[in-house]
Amino acid sequence: MEFVQPKYNRGQIDRSGDAIITNPEALEFFNFLVDPKFEKARAIVENWRSSHAYPMQIIRNNLVNRARKYDNHAIVAQRLKRFSSIADKLLREPHMKLSQMQDIGGCRAIVSTAKQVESVVKFHLDAWTKNPHRHELHRFKDYISSPKRSGYRSVHLIYKFKSANSDHMAHNGQRIEIQIRSRMQHIWATAVEIVGAFTN
Repeated sequence: MEFVQPKYNRGQIDRSGDAIITNPEALEFFNFLVDPKFEKARAIVENWRSSHAYPMQIIRNNLVNRARKYDNHAIVAQRLKRFSSIADKLLREPHMKLSQMQDIGGCRAIVSTAKQVESVVKFHLDAWTKNPHRHELHRFKDYISSPKRSGYRSVHLIYKFKSANSDHMAHNGQRIEIQIRSRMQHIWATAVEIVGAFTN
């Protein structure tokens, strides 16, 4: 599989993100396809989005190995954030720059028990301590010890991808989010998302 490389600098990426915020009509993805004034911004946003696939795949592979070390039935998934979701997030958080958005590429591990969540998280934290020159652990959020008001519980780890391979160094610094949760925590999170969709 051939992965997309990021082709634009951070300034171009951020200006394209700003275009989403400052032009309400641009929020409809269709307008990016048919209106020439949005064509360049759309191309830059799509390239930046798609270019997260490679670091996401590498970090997902690590997550699979670590999650299944403690639970043979662990479910591990990955996804690139949709264009519309990127636009919505930039609108909700207007001070955020697109180049700094931390969950364009996301991976999730669902294990059977809360104890297994603790073990997988500890494995990740220990691995970073032993080899800090690998992908940088940029941020750690423990929503299990401190749940959100909705009752949402999960552990989030934000990594900055790092590679010494010249073929992949263009991806260095791209942020990938990992979520680790138990099956029960996942059921609750899914229920909250469904209710949120109906209640806006």
